[in-house]
Amino acid sequence: MSYWLAKSDPDTYGWSDLLHDRKTSWDGVRNYKARNYIRAMKPGDLVLFYHSGDEKAVVGAMKILCDAYQDSTADEDIWSAIDVARLSVMPLEKDAFDRIVAMGDGTAKIA
Repeated sequence: MSYWLAKSDPDTYGWSDLLHDRKTSWDGVRNYKARNYIRAMKPGDLVLFYHSGDEKAVVGAMKILCDAYQDSTADEDIWSAIDVARLSVMPLEKDAFDRIVAMGDGTAKIA
Protein backbone atom coordinates (compact mmCIF):
# COMPACT_ATOMS: atom_id res chain seq x y z
CA MET A 1 0.00 0.00 0.00
CA SER A 2 1.16 3.52 -0.78
CA TYR A 3 0.14 6.79 0.87
CA TRP A 4 -0.53 10.08 -0.88
CA LEU A 5 -1.55 13.70 -0.32
CA ALA A 6 -4.09 15.22 -2.71
CA LYS A 7 -5.00 18.88 -2.72
CA SER A 8 -8.02 20.68 -4.01
CA ASP A 9 -9.40 24.17 -3.71
CA PRO A 10 -12.60 23.65 -1.71
CA ASP A 11 -14.37 26.25 -3.88
CA THR A 12 -13.72 23.99 -6.89
CA TYR A 13 -14.20 20.57 -5.26
CA GLY A 14 -14.03 20.14 -1.51
CA TRP A 15 -14.32 17.41 1.08
CA SER A 16 -18.03 18.07 1.51
CA ASP A 17 -18.48 17.49 -2.23
CA LEU A 18 -16.72 14.12 -2.00
CA LEU A 19 -18.80 13.14 1.04
CA HIS A 20 -21.94 13.97 -0.95
CA ASP A 21 -20.76 12.28 -4.17
CA ARG A 22 -19.10 9.33 -2.39
CA LYS A 23 -16.64 9.04 -5.31
CA THR A 24 -15.42 11.18 -8.15
CA SER A 25 -12.93 11.20 -10.97
CA TRP A 26 -9.63 12.99 -10.32
CA ASP A 27 -9.25 14.58 -13.73
CA GLY A 28 -7.92 17.75 -15.26
CA VAL A 29 -4.35 17.27 -14.03
CA ARG A 30 -1.97 18.77 -16.57
CA ASN A 31 1.34 18.40 -14.76
CA TYR A 32 3.62 15.56 -15.86
CA LYS A 33 4.93 14.71 -12.39
CA ALA A 34 1.42 14.65 -10.89
CA ARG A 35 0.24 12.54 -13.85
CA ASN A 36 3.00 10.03 -13.15
CA TYR A 37 1.95 9.90 -9.49
CA ILE A 38 -1.65 9.25 -10.56
CA ARG A 39 -0.42 6.40 -12.73
CA ALA A 40 1.48 4.97 -9.75
CA MET A 41 -1.61 4.93 -7.51
CA LYS A 42 -3.20 1.54 -6.96
CA PRO A 43 -6.58 0.42 -5.62
CA GLY A 44 -6.54 0.47 -1.83
CA ASP A 45 -3.87 3.18 -1.52
CA LEU A 46 -4.81 5.83 1.05
CA VAL A 47 -4.89 9.54 0.27
CA LEU A 48 -5.14 12.53 2.59
CA PHE A 49 -7.48 15.21 1.22
CA TYR A 50 -5.93 18.65 1.65
CA HIS A 51 -7.90 21.88 1.20
CA SER A 52 -5.73 24.52 -0.45
CA GLY A 53 -6.67 28.19 -0.62
CA ASP A 54 -7.45 29.99 2.62
CA GLU A 55 -8.09 26.85 4.71
CA LYS A 56 -4.77 25.01 4.17
CA ALA A 57 -5.71 21.88 6.12
CA VAL A 58 -6.01 18.13 5.76
CA VAL A 59 -9.76 17.55 6.04
CA GLY A 60 -10.18 13.84 5.40
CA ALA A 61 -8.80 10.64 3.97
CA MET A 62 -9.74 8.80 0.78
CA LYS A 63 -9.13 5.45 -0.82
CA ILE A 64 -8.03 4.84 -4.41
CA LEU A 65 -10.77 2.83 -6.11
CA CYS A 66 -9.20 1.80 -9.44
CA ASP A 67 -6.10 1.93 -11.58
CA ALA A 68 -5.44 5.10 -13.57
CA TYR A 69 -7.27 5.50 -16.88
CA GLN A 70 -7.41 7.94 -19.81
CA ASP A 71 -8.56 11.42 -18.70
CA SER A 72 -11.73 12.12 -20.68
CA THR A 73 -11.32 15.88 -20.15
CA ALA A 74 -8.04 15.94 -22.11
CA ASP A 75 -7.65 16.57 -25.83
CA GLU A 76 -4.44 14.49 -25.86
CA ASP A 77 -4.16 10.85 -24.79
CA ILE A 78 -1.13 11.47 -22.55
CA TRP A 79 -3.14 12.49 -19.48
CA SER A 80 -4.52 10.16 -16.82
CA ALA A 81 -7.27 10.29 -14.23
CA ILE A 82 -8.19 8.12 -11.26
CA ASP A 83 -11.34 7.64 -9.21
CA VAL A 84 -11.25 9.55 -5.91
CA ALA A 85 -10.74 13.35 -6.05
CA ARG A 86 -9.21 16.29 -8.05
CA LEU A 87 -6.29 18.61 -8.86
CA SER A 88 -2.83 17.63 -7.55
CA VAL A 89 -1.02 14.74 -5.88
CA MET A 90 2.28 13.92 -4.23
CA PRO A 91 3.60 10.78 -2.57
CA LEU A 92 3.91 10.38 1.20
CA GLU A 93 5.89 7.93 3.28
CA LYS A 94 3.73 5.95 5.73
CA ASP A 95 5.34 7.72 8.72
CA ALA A 96 4.41 11.14 7.32
CA PHE A 97 0.87 9.94 6.57
CA ASP A 98 0.49 8.63 10.13
CA ARG A 99 1.91 11.84 11.68
CA ILE A 100 -0.52 14.02 9.71
CA VAL A 101 -3.47 11.84 10.71
CA ALA A 102 -2.34 12.02 14.38
CA MET A 103 -2.38 15.84 14.22
CA GLY A 104 -6.08 15.80 13.35
CA ASP A 105 -8.98 15.89 15.78
CA GLY A 106 -9.95 12.27 15.18
CA THR A 107 -12.98 13.06 13.01
CA ALA A 108 -11.41 12.18 9.62
CA LYS A 109 -13.30 9.51 7.70
CA ILE A 110 -12.19 7.23 4.89
CA ALA A 111 -14.46 7.95 1.92
